[in-house]
Amino acid sequence: MGQFGINTPLFYICREYNTTEIMRNRFIFFAFLSLALIHTINSFGQNESIQINPYEIGESVSFVFTNDNPVQTKHLNAKTWIAKTFGDYKSVIQFEDDNNFKLILKGHSDLPKETIDMPQLLSKIDVYYALYYTITIDSKEDKYRILFDDIRVNSKTETFVLGNRESDIDAEKDRLVNEYCKPYTSNNAYLDWQKAQLDTLKSTLASLPEKGNHTIRMQKKELQNQISAQEESIRRGIAEQEKTARERKARYDSIYSVFYGLVSSFKSTIEKSDDF
Repeated sequence: MGQFGINTPLFYICREYNTTEIMRNRFIFFAFLSLALIHTINSFGQNESIQINPYEIGESVSFVFTNDNPVQTKHLNAKTWIAKTFGDYKSVIQFEDDNNFKLILKGHSDLPKETIDMPQLLSKIDVYYALYYTITIDSKEDKYRILFDDIRVNSKTETFVLGNRESDIDAEKDRLVNEYCKPYTSNNAYLDWQKAQLDTLKSTLASLPEKGNHTIRMQKKELQNQISAQEESIRRGIAEQEKTARERKARYDSIYSVFYGLVSSFKSTIEKSDDF
């Protein structure tokens, strides 16, 4: 069964963004930077089915498959796959060893565009993501391996104000893109605190006498208003968490699709044995 190396969770890949076509600001979000070493758990002897867990893609993903085609055929087929997948063979290839049947290339794949609305500024931000990686292909007589490493996500942004393209990067845009690439953690502690406050308000309301003077009635009305506001705040918080979780899952799924598509097409191409 094909295995993959696990280094850091996928959301740490989103670590780099470009503010213009020319200028690129880089920032890295790792939980333990000092331990951010590339590891591949896969050994060269493991093989077969394509299985990718999008939540556990790190900086290195490796697949090994068994195949009895001659090593020269696998090596040639790998070159064919590179040319068909990335267009210009010479522009992507970094290393080519026909004696040891090894190929190294750099490539990238586009990811779905995302839009951040800013109604308060009558504008929006379009974020264009691309998945970058280095691919190493090794062929042997009875098996072959494809390794992805140096995996990262770059992003480029465009701002539209009242439908017109705005090339300048303002503080609000920079802040939103920055936050969007940060690892997502649900704010359950704050929601729990809000729920505890709501319980306190409800208990205070229940402790007041059913009938009372004007002061008691005003206290009840104020408490009821606070309870309604707190309930609405909790609903908004839960809805925001669910929305963010859906967005993160969509990002995981899009990166999963890239790797699955590349590995699937690679496997079908390299295992061809017919002459025509």
